[in-house]
Amino acid sequence: MLGGLTIIIIASIVLGAVTSVASKSDEFIMTSGIMFTVFGLTALFWVARVTTPYLRKDSGLLWLYKPLASLPEWMGHAGLGATAVLWILAIVFLVDDYIHLPRRRKGGHC
Repeated sequence: MLGGLTIIIIASIVLGAVTSVASKSDEFIMTSGIMFTVFGLTALFWVARVTTPYLRKDSGLLWLYKPLASLPEWMGHAGLGATAVLWILAIVFLVDDYIHLPRRRKGGHC
């Protein structure tokens, strides 16, 4: 069960990174991809921090979770704060795109 959760979180990290790299100067998509990556890393940190004390010594995830769990707790809080800031920034870019949409439809330059 924990292995499946880890795979889902790592897939979200990778998909967010790929989305931000492939955004091609679209600020909203790039910011959303970075936000998804930061949120995935933060989720992985908190899952590792909570579950590491309960893992057996022969667990296959101990090599990944033990170093993450040894990081200071403020990193998790900083990740949540960075995710919130990136979410607000993505909303700003989305509203900016929406405001300039009529001009783009008419063929004007941005």
